[in-house]
Amino acid sequence: MSELITPTENTKKKFNTQVEEGHYLASYDTLERFIGYFYQIDFIRKLKPKTILEIGIGNRTTSNYLKEQGFEVTTCDFDKRLKPDVVVDVRDLPFKEATFDLVTCFEILEHI
Repeated sequence: MSELITPTENTKKKFNTQVEEGHYLASYDTLERFIGYFYQIDFIRKLKPKTILEIGIGNRTTSNYLKEQGFEVTTCDFDKRLKPDVVVDVRDLPFKEATFDLVTCFEILEHI
């Protein structure tokens, strides 16, 4: 697990959950989504990072696949129901600078 730094005041200002429970299970299992996962994974593999931070984990398809392929992936999300490695507000990430070789953030900006 990556080393964390002390959170600031921003982490005390929580987001409200943006999607209903179960959203990432049913609505994300489409051909279009799986094509998107392929492109995400393909892009990441070509970069060959050793350590990856995935912000916004959705249904874990991308992070689970990458972990199975031997990548060191740390997941973070503000929604504790998704069981990320680190529950955190994206506006105040608690990681030291240069902790990860790659930071990914797919399909989340529309939720902020």
